[in-house]
Amino acid sequence: MTYHHLAYTYEIFSSRKIKKLARENTPAGWLTADPVPSYRTICRFCISDKLANLTHQSLKKLTSFLKDTGVIDDGTFTDGTKILADANKYSFMWRKNTIRFDKMNRDQLVSILGELHEAKLISEVPAGFDPMKSMLDAVIGKVEDKLVTLDEEVQAIRKISPNPAKKQRRLLKSQCRKLDQRRDKMIEHQQQQATYGQRNSYSKTDYDAICMRVNEDPMQTSLQSSNRNE
Repeated sequence: MTYHHLAYTYEIFSSRKIKKLARENTPAGWLTADPVPSYRTICRFCISDKLANLTHQSLKKLTSFLKDTGVIDDGTFTDGTKILADANKYSFMWRKNTIRFDKMNRDQLVSILGELHEAKLISEVPAGFDPMKSMLDAVIGKVEDKLVTLDEEVQAIRKISPNPAKKQRRLLKSQCRKLDQRRDKMIEHQQQQATYGQRNSYSKTDYDAICMRVNEDPMQTSLQSSNRNE
């Protein structure tokens, strides 16, 4: 257990990386008494009930010790201190980023629709067009129907090389796959906007929580910029 604590102080939580630490780090190797456990053994120990009980008993004893020495009492107070956790550093979502990514995604959708218009599969896309899910579903349906026709053409002239229908089918499959991906992204961005509500941020692991940047955040963002965003 002491060996795991050492790995955690180095911010190493993966069982494979913990194994590597024991092999390459002298203090860690000393704690394991030379034989390096496999990553499966480390993983089983991390999720075992034994470790959970040890951790629980350790916290109880630490709390009792702090109470006995007068460091803490039965009351708990929050003074506004911001503490950055090691876990879920990148779990926050920001409205401005979602808006920016959604615009980029829609621009790429319009570009794909323009290519389909050149292939004479759909009508012309007007300037400033904003794609909607229902419209994309209809376009994807047309592309899939065209792919069925191309499959038949490929079989009909399969002895011809190079097969022009096969090349067209390959390009159309690529466009259909891109349309699917961009449509799913657009739906994801809409769901994110609904989750934001009136807020500018939220956490992926707790939708009710909002996020704040601190001095030593992983994005290396200045505190002044953070205050403007909030």
